[in-house]
Amino acid sequence: MFTAPSARTRKGMKRSLFGLAFALAAACQVAPAFAQTPPPAPQPGTDVWVEDFNTGSPPITTTAIDLRAYTGLYGSTYTSDPKWGTGAGECNGWLLNSDTDWPPTDTACNQDGGVDYNGVTHTAWAYLKAMADILGDVQGLAPGENNVLASMTNNGGAPNTFTTAIQIGTDNLVPDPALVNNHYYIASAYFAAIHCHLEDATWTDPSEMLEFFVDGTSVASDPGIDPCTAGTRYTYDFSGADHLHVYVAQVDSSVWQATGITAASTFGLHVSDPIRATTGNDVAIDMLKVTDVTPQLSESFDDDEVPVGDTTTLTFTITNTTDNLAKPGWSFDETLPPGLTLVSTPTTTCPGGNVTSTGPNSFKVEGNLDAGAANNSCTVSVKVTSATPDTYTNDPNAPAILDNVTALPGLLNPPALAKVRFAGADMVAAEVSPPTPSSPGSSDMTVVTSCTNDGPLVADNPTCDVTVTGGTSPTTTCTPSPLPASLAVGSSITCTTTYTQGNGPVTIETIAGSDTYDPNAGNNKNTITQPAPFSSAPTSAVPTGEALPWLLLLLLTATGWYAMARRNRR
Repeated sequence: MFTAPSARTRKGMKRSLFGLAFALAAACQVAPAFAQTPPPAPQPGTDVWVEDFNTGSPPITTTAIDLRAYTGLYGSTYTSDPKWGTGAGECNGWLLNSDTDWPPTDTACNQDGGVDYNGVTHTAWAYLKAMADILGDVQGLAPGENNVLASMTNNGGAPNTFTTAIQIGTDNLVPDPALVNNHYYIASAYFAAIHCHLEDATWTDPSEMLEFFVDGTSVASDPGIDPCTAGTRYTYDFSGADHLHVYVAQVDSSVWQATGITAASTFGLHVSDPIRATTGNDVAIDMLKVTDVTPQLSESFDDDEVPVGDTTTLTFTITNTTDNLAKPGWSFDETLPPGLTLVSTPTTTCPGGNVTSTGPNSFKVEGNLDAGAANNSCTVSVKVTSATPDTYTNDPNAPAILDNVTALPGLLNPPALAKVRFAGADMVAAEVSPPTPSSPGSSDMTVVTSCTNDGPLVADNPTCDVTVTGGTSPTTTCTPSPLPASLAVGSSITCTTTYTQGNGPVTIETIAGSDTYDPNAGNNKNTITQPAPFSSAPTSAVPTGEALPWLLLLLLTATGWYAMARRNRR
């Protein structure tokens, strides 16, 4: 059976539900709607072409493959100078791993290849397998899993004569993903060398030149790297007492900022060693790549939420890729979203940085990134403000008419939006309890009011001012005391005011405020009016109040006795 709640119960339920709703609203306002994305750490570039000799055909297992008979993953086919090819009879131009048998068609591979670090003689093929093993180990691969292109120049010491000196070359390749104008690209490769001059003065070091071509034109290269002096030394053990020093270098070409790229553009890659000596000059090549090393542009505001009229800093960070090569000549344009305005001139830490105003709330940034890990990022910063409460998004991917970050030659798009909310602290004045006499019939009154921060921001230097008009001896005490420097969302200042009513009306006015922008000034003031007390009525013979019922009862009783007496007389 349903029983309707009493009036007192209904009143308590109403107060409880109101309190719960206010608490939930305050909690929602405290939680930030979004968070800024920090600048990314330097990341590796994006490979657009790779040749690791592990994924092409035919597969390289225990049988050595002539470079010219191999097709790479991207359909790449390869050529070389005749002296660097298998036909030279010097154990050159072979694809192999540490488990591959020597090719019977090239007897130089099974002949004396010189001595190791301990003076022990091994075949040329044993040395090529040693370099394949070490290059795999450097890249985290187990023995037998890594294939390389290796050459031993094993002809007894006679110098070679080259036509092109190309050890491996490929042209007319289509990159995936396609090359992009203004992006930065490098070619790279691993090289391993043995029998280095620093260990024996009769040995000659290789000089490896990596060259990157686009549409048949050389666009980037290295100056000729000696892995023996530029590389890291590793030790390969033939047996318990015999070991070999293998020098490994990962070489990058110079950086090329793409220009003139069309849908039909192709690229090529050449590795050359022009050293004619055949005593020493023993080398293996692995992991040829063309990589997009374009820096990353990111953006963030210093604050998630800002009081209307205050400022926050919008910072753009340009972050290099992990190669840490110099990237000169990038730029971008920025137009603030409507409602945000510039407060300061943009500043930059970028080398060669230049900021040019392009409108009231727009600018263009140009700059460079210098080489080296210590210079792997730089920033552009500007202070902004808004006079209108709203959430503002600096969006590089909005429809063209709304784009904020545009024209990004040499930079990738920002990975995330940058948002900021300009808002305020809504200070609300309210009655907690109405004027109440200190005792029945007393004219000494007490009233309680409050000033509450309804958010969404913290209120700085909050105030709660109570003014009593009429009455006498007003006194107000507020808690907390002293007032806090800031008032959290959902927190209140409670003020208790006492006064003597007197004969006229009394007005109690409470005004809530703070130094923070208030989005709703209409609820800052609460007014309570206590009307004048009723005048004392003149004394009257007519009974009133609590005596009246007893007098009526006495009158009725007397009337009854009188009636009974009259009947008895009859």
